[in-house]
Amino acid sequence: MERQDVVIVGAGIFGLSIAYHILRENPGKHVTVFEKFGTCAQGNTAKSAGAFRNVFSSKTNLLLADTSIDFYMDIHRKGYDIGLEQAGYLWLMSASQIERNKTVFEGMMKEGVELKFFEKEDLKKVMPYLNTDIDPDDEEARMMGLESIEKGIQGVKCGFVDADKLTRFYEGEVKKMGGSVIYNTEVEKPLLEPKEKLGLECEPLIWQDVEITGVKLKNGHTVNADKVIIAANSWAPQILDPVGIDCMIKSVKRQMFVLRNPKLNVLTNVHGFNSMGVLPFTIFPKASVYIRVDRIEGSVWASGHEHFGAPYCFEEDPKATDEYYDYNIYQVLRKYMPIFDGLKASNKWAGLYDMNTIDANPYIFETHNVIIAVGSSGSGIMKADAVGRITAALYAGRTEAELYGGKKFKVSALGIKNRQVDAERFIL
Repeated sequence: MERQDVVIVGAGIFGLSIAYHILRENPGKHVTVFEKFGTCAQGNTAKSAGAFRNVFSSKTNLLLADTSIDFYMDIHRKGYDIGLEQAGYLWLMSASQIERNKTVFEGMMKEGVELKFFEKEDLKKVMPYLNTDIDPDDEEARMMGLESIEKGIQGVKCGFVDADKLTRFYEGEVKKMGGSVIYNTEVEKPLLEPKEKLGLECEPLIWQDVEITGVKLKNGHTVNADKVIIAANSWAPQILDPVGIDCMIKSVKRQMFVLRNPKLNVLTNVHGFNSMGVLPFTIFPKASVYIRVDRIEGSVWASGHEHFGAPYCFEEDPKATDEYYDYNIYQVLRKYMPIFDGLKASNKWAGLYDMNTIDANPYIFETHNVIIAVGSSGSGIMKADAVGRITAALYAGRTEAELYGGKKFKVSALGIKNRQVDAERFIL
């Protein structure tokens, strides 16, 4: 392959958004995206909940998500089928959770986040199958630490998107602009070479100045490039560790379960939250257990996770287990929504979050001629368009990126040396 202007590793939502915005700003550049899987969005993008929200306490996360959502809504209005449904997010909260997050919600609303508040009685009217009052004599509920639901807080500019269709939108636009996306081709590591070569087999030597000049593929071939961009989320450390670059993320497994049963049809006939009459993306008060209603497929997706104790561990092909659903997710669901009682998962899968464990904001930085865009922390789809624009600005050498809608963002704010972000406090 001839020398490329840009090589991007990873054809998930980050990688293809980056390719799209670089080509949009630099027509005629030779941009190639390498992907280990057989098509786009087959890594962690495809295994996500496919949801979006602008409900963040971090002003940085809020800006990244809010402008990305605006872009998605715009292309949706223009007729691109990305499966977008503005169904909302609904947090069902106990009295103690409301008290803990009171200032967080106040801060969000000051920043323009639209929230709606539902009292317990309002929730009972629109969801008669919801158990808002945990029986104090329920030994199981007491053992699980379940609390009664006091209020519902709905994020309005939130909902669902088809992760595959959204990623394919970017892929299609990249190809229209002359970019290449090469599948079934795994990158082993970046090419690390001295800036001034001596012709020795043992180069680079420890005293030589080095830089990344391309990538080495698992098939043995090498591809030279003026710039390499790593957007491979949880796989990024596997690619960068061999050349001594720390991308500052850790992987944690998340499991998803799909349920299909006529008893759950009531969740597609809920009036009071959105114009579609469907239950919003709903988060219960315990263990971040949540459900997403897929009214097209007639199914309900369910997941959840512990906030402490989950191991940081990279898995090449993570698997979901029936035990995780049976003893964790199911137990919470059946207590708060008895319509789930006795229901088993008909399908399941698992993926990885590439977690920024410090402030839960993305990392976008450059070192030794390689740009790294990682750390989606479970909200990559929500922020992907903004990440693409910021990475394109870094590639072009600009200090500011223009996000969708014209808002400016300081590129170095998501870097390492001059990082300027506020840590996310409102984490699912």
